[in-house]
Amino acid sequence: MNWKGILREACEKAAISVGSLGERGKEYVATSPSGDRTLLADSISEKAIMDVLSSASDISFVSEESGKVGNYKTRYTALIDPIDGSSNYRRGIPFYCMAVAIFDNERGEVEAAAVLDPVRYIFYFADRNGNATKNDRTIKPSTKHEVERSVIGIDINRIGTECIRGLSRLLISVGRMVHLGANALELCYVADGTIDGFVDVRKMLRPTDIAASCFIVERAGGIVSDESGKSLNIPLSAVERLSVVASCTKPLHKKVISLLRNSEPLQAFQGDR
Repeated sequence: MNWKGILREACEKAAISVGSLGERGKEYVATSPSGDRTLLADSISEKAIMDVLSSASDISFVSEESGKVGNYKTRYTALIDPIDGSSNYRRGIPFYCMAVAIFDNERGEVEAAAVLDPVRYIFYFADRNGNATKNDRTIKPSTKHEVERSVIGIDINRIGTECIRGLSRLLISVGRMVHLGANALELCYVADGTIDGFVDVRKMLRPTDIAASCFIVERAGGIVSDESGKSLNIPLSAVERLSVVASCTKPLHKKVISLLRNSEPLQAFQGDR
């Protein structure tokens, strides 16, 4: 199965469809299974991706916008985030992406994954048999070991004071903190060495948000875990909530996890999302 070609076509068609909508794409048209509002652009992007994948393989879907679609006796399941960074897209901030992970139901593991930045046309891809690539060129994370010399993406949007306390030692230790507003794409920046790590311990991420990009980080040679340092188990769900820590190297990852463990206890944000 030529997953690179299939996923490239799916993401490209989604990007073209979204681009043709103009301002109409920013209208809210529905509510997702997890309770978030769905833009017309989300819906159109989802349809374009599903159409391509359905014609190419025996596949069912878990999508951020529609939840579970299909009979689940298929060989593959696609975890789809039609537009990660919807808020950026709606406000005209040019940082968002389409993300798709292909799960092999027989093997019980991710087979391939892609993330497309449609603004800059950057296509990230990885499969279980090869390296991670960026526009067909092999990528590797950076080699940073020290938190104090690292650039780390940290998502602190819509969190309470308890979660801030849980991040306190990391926040005062990191060389530079950034957050760009599309976590799937930001994780790909860990894979290609643009930034050195990414942390989101809010327990607000859906599997569809991060399945593709976490796989790409790992295939590039980076480290991915939950906030306690345990292996990240990403379920085939559109509603479960997760946290993630990704790093370029094992030494940096251990130090980030240590800083999180030795801060105040982490608690999930319970306010309005």
